[in-house]
Amino acid sequence: MNENTAKKSNAGLIVAIIVAALIIAGGIVATVLLIPQLTGGNNNGDNNENTSQNADDNKKDDDNDGYSNPAKVDEAYAIKIGNKKYTFRSKLSDLSESGYEVNEKVKDEKVPAGKYMIMIGGGYLTNKSDDTDIKVTPYNDSSDDTTFPNAMLGSVTISDAYDEDEQAVLEKIEFYGGIHLGSSRKDLVKVFGEPTESKEYDNYKGGKYEKIEYQDKTWKKFEFKVEDDKVTEMSWTNYGKLNR
Repeated sequence: MNENTAKKSNAGLIVAIIVAALIIAGGIVATVLLIPQLTGGNNNGDNNENTSQNADDNKKDDDNDGYSNPAKVDEAYAIKIGNKKYTFRSKLSDLSESGYEVNEKVKDEKVPAGKYMIMIGGGYLTNKSDDTDIKVTPYNDSSDDTTFPNAMLGSVTISDAYDEDEQAVLEKIEFYGGIHLGSSRKDLVKVFGEPTESKEYDNYKGGKYEKIEYQDKTWKKFEFKVEDDKVTEMSWTNYGKLNR
């Protein structure tokens, strides 16, 4: 074998070794890249997913057109009467669009700046056409005093009525997620999740009722009374800036 032939032979061997090494290395890289797919992800992916889930906890869920934790979302504090929707930012006078008027006895009462008022005996909006009442609390988030009709809807309560006709009207009023008088406990859990707090109490009829709360802060919460697996009273409270 001459010198040139030997050099060509050595060069071919070197090339073969390099090619083999690349094939082996490529296989290792491919294997490494495939491992996460074969095992369903990696720890970093899981951590990112959990972080994303926590960050999205209060965001809208497109699957059920709702929120994962409604008690923490201001937009969930609303009341729907017919085709009209009112939120905690609505003025009490706005509900006149649905026939609910401020009690004459308190329409001139002052609501101090940055305060809410418990109106004993007068904290109701009444619909004269169907004789139904909605209990409310006026809240004033401005820097000036205002009157009851111009105050915001700080809280609202809908309760069972003794009269069947009135009851039928009240049952059509909806809270977030379509919850209304007559909804079941299962309906509540489906919309709001498991309660923040739940207790049983004796009622005046000799039976029991369950008080269910979904709470974000002291003055921002949903409350429901459930008797015989039916919602008989529902309320929410949101005093705006007092929560911040």
